[in-house]
Amino acid sequence: VASVNNSKAQLANSKAGVERNKALLTQSIAQKEQIEAQIENTRAIHERNIKLHKEGVISDSDFDQSLSNLKSLEANLRSAIAAEKTAVANLESAIQSVKAAEYTVKSMEASLKELRTSLRKTTIYAPTDGVISMLNVEKGERVVGTSMMSGTELMRIANLSAMEVQVDVSENDVIRVSLDDEVEIDVDAYLDRTFKGKVTEIASSASNTGTGTSLTTDQVTNFVVKIRIDPESYSDLISNDNQFVFRPGMSASVEINTNTIQDVLSVPIQSVTTREPEKEEGDEASSDDLLEVVFVHSNNVAQMVEVQTGIQDDSYIQIVSGLEEGDEVVSGPYSAISRKLEDGADLTIEEEKDKNKKKFNKASN
Repeated sequence: VASVNNSKAQLANSKAGVERNKALLTQSIAQKEQIEAQIENTRAIHERNIKLHKEGVISDSDFDQSLSNLKSLEANLRSAIAAEKTAVANLESAIQSVKAAEYTVKSMEASLKELRTSLRKTTIYAPTDGVISMLNVEKGERVVGTSMMSGTELMRIANLSAMEVQVDVSENDVIRVSLDDEVEIDVDAYLDRTFKGKVTEIASSASNTGTGTSLTTDQVTNFVVKIRIDPESYSDLISNDNQFVFRPGMSASVEINTNTIQDVLSVPIQSVTTREPEKEEGDEASSDDLLEVVFVHSNNVAQMVEVQTGIQDDSYIQIVSGLEEGDEVVSGPYSAISRKLEDGADLTIEEEKDKNKKKFNKASN
């Protein structure tokens, strides 16, 4: 800053010098013009004196004085012309000094701007507000950060008031996930508590693909899905002592509601199993030919009924066709229904000890 101010002061002095030299030049021109006028008058007088001297009207001394006056003025004119040239040269030099001073000022201002930019770079500003969740460097430590090398991670800043859950969704399920799908979130740190959220981002490429490494047939392909937790679902947990309910790195599991249908026929999910269709001799059964079936309680006998299923959640599955509302379906352990129970097997109705309910469920909507 001081250098810039000094340069500006020099520029002001140079401009003042230009004005002084302009004044001197004007003075020199005026003096020259005055002498030229005197010479013209003196020359006219001397020319008359030449005639008068020849005619003997004036003495030799008067004639010599007239000639001396003319020569003196001519000498003064030569001095005035030289002074004018000097003034012009000085003025041109002063103008060049002004240009040089202006260049110096601009150069100093550019240097000052560059220095201020470098000074600003010595202060690192966070790109967003938040809480420091990880601090890798302490005050006084030296870090790598040049144009030739990647910089050093100083810290991580997290916006703990707008947390996201990042989950891996298999390729079979990700095609059914859409943005803004409602999500139920279970966080291990908060047992018996379910939080709400919405899908905010779905990855376009698999998370387990790497450059130069192909996926094997046994490798599961997953896609990263990000879910924003609804602040209203945990607002009651916020207090002066606990302003941030969640922390980066917490474990969570989610259930994404990809579709919701009201008033549909449904049964417990463990009531639905698969059976091979009847085949003629020589035909081999295929996994693609398996039938979805449920066992209906009819006169204390298990009657196998083929059904067509729809969407499901953790507890119930939709029955599109095959059952009617009010049908009693057999419900029990998965192994008992999927492996042991056969069509036409005898059933015995038992009361559950704790809930006082039969081990049958009515298909309902």
